[in-house]
Amino acid sequence: LMGLNLIFEKMAWLKQGLLIAGGLYLCWLGYQMLRSAFSKNQQEDSVAVELPKAPYLFFIKGLITNLSNPKAVIYFGSVFSLFLANPQLDQVHWLLFIIVTVETILWFCFVTFIFSLPSFRSAYRNFSKWIDGISGGIFTVFGIFLIGNR
Repeated sequence: LMGLNLIFEKMAWLKQGLLIAGGLYLCWLGYQMLRSAFSKNQQEDSVAVELPKAPYLFFIKGLITNLSNPKAVIYFGSVFSLFLANPQLDQVHWLLFIIVTVETILWFCFVTFIFSLPSFRSAYRNFSKWIDGISGGIFTVFGIFLIGNR
């Protein structure tokens, strides 16, 4: 967090570049989701997934998957860059770090719990095209907003 703040102070153009790249990436994701929502093909109901053998490997696999996900990097980079640019918030950077950490842990616990329920998985499968369409629209609008307000 502090390293990102220092980099943005020394190279203001990098923050602008991150916001533009994040906006373009969100627009691309939105387009992909909208395209998926309007496609005629239904997705396969069963996909072969290899599960880890030991319980702790579930955590490791999820951690590696999330850390290698460019959406996570862009999300955290965008959130931090918005708050780090405000000099009035210099004293609360540690609080921002704690809030984002707790929010992330709570979110992943919530998603894990909800998607472990068979009824929710079934409902999600039935409404996935609507969810993709709405999410794609939101991603695209937010991406355009990031690019426009850089």
